[in-house]
Amino acid sequence: MQSTHSPEQKSLILSSLQRYFNENFDTELNDLQADLLLDYIIREIAPFAYNKGVEHARAYFEARLDDLPGV
Repeated sequence: MQSTHSPEQKSLILSSLQRYFNENFDTELNDLQADLLLDYIIREIAPFAYNKGVEHARAYFEARLDDLPGV
């Protein structure tokens, strides 16, 4: 999966990752480390969150379709 974030969004995300590691692990990530971590998250973790969101949306719309005759 490839990132579709704008350069501005990516910069904000990388800053957020660096801040999170600094606050929670007393570790400072340099720009390359933060970028590699973001790539890993997008490639390995994001698909699970995306699929869960799609599943929730599908369930929501199915429930609304089931109720359509009552409306």
